[in-house]
Amino acid sequence: MTLSENSVVRVKDVQELFQCSERTAKIKMRQVREALGKPINKDGKKGGGAITLKQVKGVFGL
Repeated sequence: MTLSENSVVRVKDVQELFQCSERTAKIKMRQVREALGKPINKDGKKGGGAITLKQVKGVFGL
């Protein structure tokens, strides 16, 4: 993965980072959004808040 710390991460990026399934990656992204107080994709509405690699690492202590 060649992302900078301020790059917006996608599901595929989280899958590579944690070596997990797509479902687990989406759950981890949701956990990061919740921890940061960002909007989450709920009730079929689009627009979950974008998160960066730095934020993911910060929440999970990587």
